[in-house]
Order: sequence, then C-alpha cells, then structure tokens
Amino acid sequence: MLTIRTAGVADAATLQQVARESYLHHFAHLWQVAAEMEEFLAEEYNRDTLEAELANPDILWLLAESEGQPIGFAKVCWDRPRPDNSETGALLQKLYLMPEQTGQGYGNQLWDAVLAEARRRGQRSLWLTVLQNNPRARTFYLRRGMESIQTLPFSSASQRSLMDVLAIPLA
Repeated sequence: MLTIRTAGVADAATLQQVARESYLHHFAHLWQVAAEMEEFLAEEYNRDTLEAELANPDILWLLAESEGQPIGFAKVCWDRPRPDNSETGALLQKLYLMPEQTGQGYGNQLWDAVLAEARRRGQRSLWLTVLQNNPRARTFYLRRGMESIQTLPFSSASQRSLMDVLAIPLA
C-alpha cells in the first residue's frame, strides 16, 4: 500500500538518498559529462538546501512510501509565474520514483496528490518543464491532460537541448 505524506526537515537525508538514486537511474543517460551531472546533483540535493526548502511554506515536498520504505517524491513550488504569460500557478519541479517502483501506478498516485493539493491551495494551473529528449516523462504528463505551451532552450556548460513547458488549468 502506498502512503503519500508531506515531508519535513527530518526527511532531508531520506529525500537526498531517494533523489540521487532515482535521478541517476532516470536521467544519467541524458548527461554528456558525468562530472557536470555530479556537480548538479551536489547542488540540487545539498542537505542544507533540502532542509531550507522543506521548511519553506512556499514549497511542498511529498514523500511516497510503501511498507515504510521511501519509493518516490514530488516537489511543488506555489505561485510561480509561468514563462509563457507570467500567470502564476503551481510549478511541479520533480516527480521521481525509485527505479524498481516505476510502472506500478505510483506515479499516478503522486500526480493525483499534487493536483489535489494545488487545487486545495487555489492554484490556477499546474505547470512544469520537461526535456524533449525525455519522452517517457513527456508522455506521462501529456496523458494526464497537460498541454505543451512553449519550448525553451536548456543549456549547461557542456550541452544544449530543448525543454517543453507543459501546463494544465486547475480552476
């Protein structure tokens, strides 16, 4: 049975471990330079950063657990301006599952929890960015009613790609 709960500061170490493992499984192949990816992970999932975000009321971290074990998470930022029109909405920054947990419907349950909380908070829309060279994630969101509203460049020190901005109205 899946349990989804709001994560708190005490969950920082758990999120750090789950985030790193799930990210490496799902996204390592998209990086051309491993050292650059490691630098990204060190910044993105830095313990101090995670603790600050977990204490921030403008950011929601949901932790998904099965039989007491963490299997995934979602991160949502409230009232963030969309890049296409500056209308504010909920920005879904992350929805990741551990490698062995994909394909079991847990992503749908996390998605539903994110939507429910965004609606409860009165967000007008839910939006996110997804790399075009990540078709599995893109398909997941499009099947849930999101629409592509804009394409933006994404760049790092060593590579360039495109990402789509996807959105779904909530109000």
